[in-house]
Amino acid sequence: MVPLPVGVRHEVIAGARGEDAEPIPYLFPHLRKGRRQGDRIRDFRKAWATACVKAGYGSEVPVPGSDKSRSVALMLRHDLRRTAVRNMVNLGTPERVAMTVTGHKTRSVFDRYPIVSPGDLQDVARRLTGTISGTVRPGSTRSS
Repeated sequence: MVPLPVGVRHEVIAGARGEDAEPIPYLFPHLRKGRRQGDRIRDFRKAWATACVKAGYGSEVPVPGSDKSRSVALMLRHDLRRTAVRNMVNLGTPERVAMTVTGHKTRSVFDRYPIVSPGDLQDVARRLTGTISGTVRPGSTRSS
């Protein structure tokens, strides 16, 4: 379970339950009116797949031997953790703070996350060839 600050929880749930509703301590609660409203969704794979489809990161696929379909997520929950780590590190957040936010207990696991993007690789290539403005004066020649 991912703990959320009380203020964030209240903001997330306020629209679904009404402005004066008590905050819900779960990331994936039952929101529909009924006996389970506010309870934790224990297995949220279906809810995750449905949310991904609605957000454009999933698809509906037919169930073999049936006229029904099911939601399939094209984004894993873990992808969000990886993205969060990369964004925090790129924004200059101290790595110890980023580890605490994402729940990493060991440095070795955390070090697997900052994935190198194609943009980072292109930036390095431009720096090595001197094409970033200001690194090589136009018309100058370099000697080794």
